[in-house]
Amino acid sequence: MNNLFVPLSMMRGYEKFVTLKIFSYIGQAETIFNEMFAASLIGSPPPLLIFLFLRRYFVRGMLMFTGRTG
Repeated sequence: MNNLFVPLSMMRGYEKFVTLKIFSYIGQAETIFNEMFAASLIGSPPPLLIFLFLRRYFVRGMLMFTGRTG
């Protein structure tokens, strides 16, 4: 819900956000599956790479609220 609502309420165009661009391929009459899947494949590696490089800090932040140390 937040991936669509926040960018839609803050920005006028949908070209700047990957989730809005992927959602724009779903139409009322038809859905353009090939372009939607291509956009999702192009848009998924950047967050995955960021997570892979910063996973140590991600896990440390998640463990911070449990009282454990990573």
